[in-house]
Amino acid sequence: MADRIKRGRPFYLMLAVGLVALLSLWLGATAVSGAPAPEPTRQATPSATRAPTRTPTVTPTPFTLMVLPFYGPITSGVTVTPTLSPPEAFNANFPAQTGSKLSLHFVRGSPASYEFLQKARPSFVKLVDAALEWSPNLREEFPDMMQIGRVTSVEDDSLERMNPVAAANEFVARTLPYYRQYPDIDYWEGWNEWTPADPADLNAWNAYAQFEAERACLLQSYGYHAVIGNFSAGVPEYSQMLVFLSAIRIGLKCGAVLGLHEYSAPTLQYGYGQGIPHRPPFPDRGMLTLRYRFWYQDLFMPLDLPIPLVITELGIDGGVKAGRPGPGDVMGWADFGRFWKDTGLGDNPNQVYMAQLAWYDSEIRQDPYVLGAAIYQAGAYGYNSFDVEKLIPDLTSYVVGMQGK
Repeated sequence: MADRIKRGRPFYLMLAVGLVALLSLWLGATAVSGAPAPEPTRQATPSATRAPTRTPTVTPTPFTLMVLPFYGPITSGVTVTPTLSPPEAFNANFPAQTGSKLSLHFVRGSPASYEFLQKARPSFVKLVDAALEWSPNLREEFPDMMQIGRVTSVEDDSLERMNPVAAANEFVARTLPYYRQYPDIDYWEGWNEWTPADPADLNAWNAYAQFEAERACLLQSYGYHAVIGNFSAGVPEYSQMLVFLSAIRIGLKCGAVLGLHEYSAPTLQYGYGQGIPHRPPFPDRGMLTLRYRFWYQDLFMPLDLPIPLVITELGIDGGVKAGRPGPGDVMGWADFGRFWKDTGLGDNPNQVYMAQLAWYDSEIRQDPYVLGAAIYQAGAYGYNSFDVEKLIPDLTSYVVGMQGK
């Protein structure tokens, strides 16, 4: 068979040569006769010689990406988004605020305290029990003022013995009539200054986290919003806040804000710069006031949990203990006037206290996530040393002077 193939090769070769010759004669004749020459076509680079029995294939030309250098300024039509640092990105979640962030905690109103609202126009107000009657008027006169409400009659220690989810449903069922009665309240507090019988019991803290998360989402389902936490001064500790993070995460999804109380004594600055268990001291935080910065800077920012914060109670409270100096069996700011005078802080208690409040205000104004702080309290029932009625003229003057700054 190999001999037959060899003998046939001359015949095919002669046939191929003849065909090529005939094609050349035809092309030449066409050119001479004036017929248009065919348009040249792009030819692929021929590949290596192939056996006649194979179909030729075209090798695609490799695509080369040419990166041109950039010269000159960016034109005005190009928008460049700057890269934000983690704190800047976190703070961008909150509205810009100007002026003072101080307001009042009301249990009942007075002409002087209402005049404060009219002149100072604080960003929010805290209303408790009888003061809730102000809510409709406030909404009409100050439509942009955030209102936080609390009802004290529904708190019951028996709820602690229930399943936390069932307890939250029971709590909301008890408070729902108040929510409907005062629809202008923007955020409702729950349990005030909850603390377990054994503060070290992390299971109890986990149950409270479930309670608050459930309450926040229940309120949202009814068209309302919750203030979760509502912890006392010096609470929680770091390990306890780690457990409560689940409520922060869920509460954030259900439109809640975080509420904390910050008190100190004999001045608001006592404990500032000191650490808390499991956290070292920082120069911009304290174990009592500005304690919230431990949570926001060490936990909420790294975990991207931008929940707004409201200091729903602020003031001087001798009950904080914490090894504080000063007189022992005293309570509110009015009880510390003599101590302030004896220690050289000043003869006028109103001015001394206002200086402390102005310091605190200057600090929280640096934190966009803090919506405001309610000074405890206006119209005190049985807590006369906390009553700020006689402080209202000085407070009004200060807050008005801070407007637009």
